[in-house]
Amino acid sequence: MRFNRSDQKKTALELLPGLFFLIYKKIYNIFNSSIKKPKLRYLILFGKSIMGLLVLGFGFLILTVTILPISNKVNDLRTDAVSDTGLACTTGASDTYCSVTLSSDSAYEPVAPRFVVTETSPGSVVRTTTSVLNSNLNTVTISGLSTGTSYVFTIDYFKVDTAVQSATHLDSLLKRWNLFMVLGTLVVLVLGVGLSFNYQRA
Repeated sequence: MRFNRSDQKKTALELLPGLFFLIYKKIYNIFNSSIKKPKLRYLILFGKSIMGLLVLGFGFLILTVTILPISNKVNDLRTDAVSDTGLACTTGASDTYCSVTLSSDSAYEPVAPRFVVTETSPGSVVRTTTSVLNSNLNTVTISGLSTGTSYVFTIDYFKVDTAVQSATHLDSLLKRWNLFMVLGTLVVLVLGVGLSFNYQRA
């Protein structure tokens, strides 16, 4: 059986697509492992990095929005408002300060006592900015006074709630609630983002 030239051309044209496919397949197999896989891996890691940053940003946003109202609720549960009136003291002949004793220990530390000190006698002056809560949380020293003068003060402050104070270590836990909340959120976010990455070898 013989083939004429037109049949030979037709057969060659029919084989061309298959030949091109075989050449493409060979080139694909050669360069797939060295080019496409690393690029794909880098794209996946880049996507996970972006997702991790978004999760961290969202976590910090939630923390920023919620920490203040939660902290206020915790402080409301932990403390009770107190107003001590008629706290008297007298400055020395050469002293411009005197100290008074609170009826209960302050619920807050000296760095941020959250109190209001008001002079009620002999004048009527707010002395908060010149008043210091001592380290025993029970004594307040007021400065900027006149020498050799008797004073009476009213101090509004917060004491630890009786129920909280009676529970072992509960006051210490609630006092550091903000710190625990921030650290806990950071741990959850870091672990969550870290576990989302897959560092399998190619």
